[in-house]
Amino acid sequence: MKKGNAERGAVAVSVLALLAAAAVDQALAKDLGDMARKASGALSVFPTVVEYLFYVIGALLVLAGFYKLKRNTDNPQQQSGMGVVMTIAAGVLMVVFPAAVDMIAGTLDLATGGTVARPKMQ
Repeated sequence: MKKGNAERGAVAVSVLALLAAAAVDQALAKDLGDMARKASGALSVFPTVVEYLFYVIGALLVLAGFYKLKRNTDNPQQQSGMGVVMTIAAGVLMVVFPAAVDMIAGTLDLATGGTVARPKMQ
């Protein structure tokens, strides 16, 4: 098994373990309503987990981009400059994306149950 495949397998196993830990509470429910309440409680943390994943993956992409930049400056014939720029840009976009979604949701008042019909201007 290659090193990259082993790392992907480790990430997949850790994600499955996280989902299994969240599902244990639903297995102990007394009835369907109790299961729904417990499931909604477990799912309320999901956006936070996704936000942290965006931050971590974005930071890793930025670091990988800087590593590619170093390799490009050492040996410019082997690496393309556009790959360096795209990797760093993708990492920065992944880091900025959760904050941009929060700003848009705050502007449209979606966090408090508002509608999209009229933006909130204060």
